[in-house]
Amino acid sequence: MVSNFTGELCIIHFLISEYTNYYPGTPGATVTYTNEIYVIMYFLYTIYGVIMKILYVIGQLSYGGAERQLYELIKRLRDKTDFEIIVTSLSSQNHPYKKRLEELGTTVLEIPRKRGFDISRIQKLRQIIKEHQPDLIHSYLENATNYTCWASFLSSYPHIAAVRNASRNRGFMRQMLDRFSHSSAKHITVNSHALKKHCVRQLGVSPEKITVIYNFIDFRRWTADHSQQSRQLREKMGFTSENRIIGTIGRLTHQKNPFLFQEIARKLASSMTNTKFLVVGDGPLRNELIEAGKDLIEKKRLFYAGQTDHPEYYLKLMDVFLLTSHYEGFPNVVLEAMASEVPVISTPVEGIEEFVTHEKTGFIANPNPDSFAHYTRHLLQQKELQDHFTEQA
Repeated sequence: MVSNFTGELCIIHFLISEYTNYYPGTPGATVTYTNEIYVIMYFLYTIYGVIMKILYVIGQLSYGGAERQLYELIKRLRDKTDFEIIVTSLSSQNHPYKKRLEELGTTVLEIPRKRGFDISRIQKLRQIIKEHQPDLIHSYLENATNYTCWASFLSSYPHIAAVRNASRNRGFMRQMLDRFSHSSAKHITVNSHALKKHCVRQLGVSPEKITVIYNFIDFRRWTADHSQQSRQLREKMGFTSENRIIGTIGRLTHQKNPFLFQEIARKLASSMTNTKFLVVGDGPLRNELIEAGKDLIEKKRLFYAGQTDHPEYYLKLMDVFLLTSHYEGFPNVVLEAMASEVPVISTPVEGIEEFVTHEKTGFIANPNPDSFAHYTRHLLQQKELQDHFTEQA
């Protein structure tokens, strides 16, 4: 077992050398630092055979970007090391990643919530920490970090936190708890430089405690030939070859702002009669969205496809991808759309300007229907511009 912080940090950064096989990086990435961490990892594991035990804590293991990133991280740790890995989910909503993690040989534990901020979870987390005695505790997202902070502090175990998006409107008490929890962590990892600034400004974390690690994306998945599957999907949904498809992919939550997508569809539907609007994903706002868009759904202009294990098939259907989120950290789905050669229009969320250049690799629109409608029309009317965006992306 290793308890020094250098050893702990190397776990988090170990896979970056693997990531660069698929994601070539972004200007400003600390390649030298990454290489140093990889050397430390090689030294600890390969030379000395050090087996480390890691406890991950996350709010849930349902469909989501942070959940998928955690799965990809553990999958590659499993491929490269013999580390013992335990994942604790603070929910009973754990499909599909609980099963997938267990198939990798990972122990997955659940601590379902009884009410708002459930103090009993802290004690249950302490019991898990005491039983497993991890070398490192790594929490994902704010709520998990808030619980993990207290459990690790009371148990005297090292804790680092992963901040994945710039959450807002959490209320005064939650904001104070967020600031205390993240300031107490030994280190913070974020997935964009914009999110690092958010942590300094909103969470009061010292910049020296924050490391930027961009999200993993396996470009092979998104650049592969999915034409047959997409053709079958087009037929199943009743789309013709003449239809233009404007789409989005994401959880139907306040953060993703799916009502803005519906307003954009309503704005464009009358003037772009050959266009279909496609939403892929599920979430707590689904029923409300279907009720609000009933007229467009009945006219077969707006489609809610639900959750899928193959978003790459749906991306190949789309002529334009829209990201309407209120806030993000590093929206992977935009990178996936760009890798799939689908031009992108996005709100100016955190991290987006680190890989989308306005009017060069995509459009960054104001968060209102008029702005999105303007750029969408402009894009669909100019095939050369679409090709330019996909080539530059």
